[in-house]
Amino acid sequence: MKKLLSLTLAVVIALSILIVPMGASAKAKPKKSVKTYIATGDEYITSKGKAYSQGRKLYFTHNNGETYNLTNHWGNAVRSFYVRGDTVYYCKLRNIFSVDTKGENRKKLYGKEDAEKILGGYGSAVIIIINDIQGRQKVCKIKNRKTTTLFERPKPKDILYGDYYSYDTPWAVTLFNGRIYFINENKVYDLATNKTESFKASQIVDTKNYLYYVNKVNNLRRIDKKGNNKLVAKNVTKLYASNDGATVVFGKKNTTTGKEYLYRRTGIKDQKYRLCSVEDLGATLGTTESNTTINCAYIVPGKVYLLVNRRIVLEVNSKGGTPNVLCKSEGEYERCTLGYGHGKVFYYNWEYDADDLATNRYLAPDIQL
Repeated sequence: MKKLLSLTLAVVIALSILIVPMGASAKAKPKKSVKTYIATGDEYITSKGKAYSQGRKLYFTHNNGETYNLTNHWGNAVRSFYVRGDTVYYCKLRNIFSVDTKGENRKKLYGKEDAEKILGGYGSAVIIIINDIQGRQKVCKIKNRKTTTLFERPKPKDILYGDYYSYDTPWAVTLFNGRIYFINENKVYDLATNKTESFKASQIVDTKNYLYYVNKVNNLRRIDKKGNNKLVAKNVTKLYASNDGATVVFGKKNTTTGKEYLYRRTGIKDQKYRLCSVEDLGATLGTTESNTTINCAYIVPGKVYLLVNRRIVLEVNSKGGTPNVLCKSEGEYERCTLGYGHGKVFYYNWEYDADDLATNRYLAPDIQL
């Protein structure tokens, strides 16, 4: 009897040794994060090639050099697009389309109401901004040809025109790493949980790898794809530009003189370089610092390009120095344009008709870098 009990106990102990590790290994695996795709208006580079807009069409150039036209319809230019695998998603003529990178298998994904732009993609879902028939702006998700409203913009206090509200202020909405940021509403929407949280920022600029924002105490912070939130600079006046690397250009005021200066920093701990003052930029136009507006900026290796007051394009060394004028409008109705596409910065003069501001007449382009 004792031998039988001893044998039974040995079997129980052996089974317990086997069962415990099996139970421990059966823990639920962490859910794989869904990839987020940030839409662009100029070019989108993947491991298979490059999609880019040119004129009123969208193209894809494969790594073997073959180029395909992805748009088969006329009308306005492509507003925004991104690439997921072999599929390109784009907004044109206020509709949302998908097409493969050889211009085939085109599908209309959305055309019920006015599509304002594509914010990007969240896995197989397409995230867009629409204007509905009541004049309301919404952020929606398209998945399996089903459209779901995620967030509706609060009605502005502007004058009511019939059934439509006048939206004079563009809706500041940013998609990054599965989260949608709403600056005006001080909120962030999590696509994984469908929950909305508080997030206060006066300005946000996102790239494929980082999201930069100026918080309520005027500090510039950076969020990476792992959710790490780090301080970049304190007492920032304006966030001007960032790139897909870790470089950002921002403004700070001198506490003694009150003058604003532009700074560049790559990374978190790297040296901060003072580029130039806003007063210096205004002086090239014969105006004061308070009347000087930097419309846009682009960062390329060794240089930062700036468009000021729509009338002048300048470049400044990435370690600072005297701004160099590249393009300057002279006539009353001339303006300058600064853009980025095909891996190059471009700029040129253009002239508009004072009687019809919607008609632009292009002048001879300046140097294209």
